[in-house]
Amino acid sequence: MFNVSFKFAVFIFAFGFASVLASKAQTNTCDLQFKVFSYDTISSKNSLEGIDVVVTNSKNKEKKVLTVSSTASTFENLADGNYRVKLSKKGYKEKKKEIKLDCNFTGKDNIFREHVYLWKDKTTLSDENDLGENAVQIKNSAEVKNSGKTENISQSKNSDDKSTPEKSRASGKVTVQVLIDVDGNVVSAKAVDGNSLLAEAAVKSARQSKFAPTMIAGYPVQVSGNIVYNFVP
Repeated sequence: MFNVSFKFAVFIFAFGFASVLASKAQTNTCDLQFKVFSYDTISSKNSLEGIDVVVTNSKNKEKKVLTVSSTASTFENLADGNYRVKLSKKGYKEKKKEIKLDCNFTGKDNIFREHVYLWKDKTTLSDENDLGENAVQIKNSAEVKNSGKTENISQSKNSDDKSTPEKSRASGKVTVQVLIDVDGNVVSAKAVDGNSLLAEAAVKSARQSKFAPTMIAGYPVQVSGNIVYNFVP
């Protein structure tokens, strides 16, 4: 009787321990960092300060608040998922947006970086939440050029990805098709050409890229195009 009870207790303990490990493995967390700029002076160097940021988990409604008081501020240990973000600053229009946090696309520092732009109050232009049917989605660089603005989002980057022996010996170009939102964040990336061994590294690098917003007639617009990565052994 003692032997049976002991085995049963060991089984319960092992099952519970395995459940805890499985739960931790399924919870992918990272830090979410914001840098905030003004549409009126588009620049990747001069960020705004004193912005109140509220982040709400769309699933469990958990809410976190911070004030951007330096060049960047970070929400720590957020789980993968969708978040609603509200940003406000005196002298600027309040902005709300949705963010899909995917911790698989962070760098070695485990930080998911998000750039956000705000309109000043004095402007009569609406932000992207008010554009509605007037929003313009640019399909490629040629269409941007035909609209009166040249926007070349193709670029070449070298990579030293050594995660596997095969990858360390692989070389060549990988073309990644990206969709860039109105704030210059890459919201989707897909490898469309090149060495399949390097596709994952190229897509990850693309997701971490940041661009200045594309403006058409004073409005920020989404833009899609290709980024070309050149891998060298």
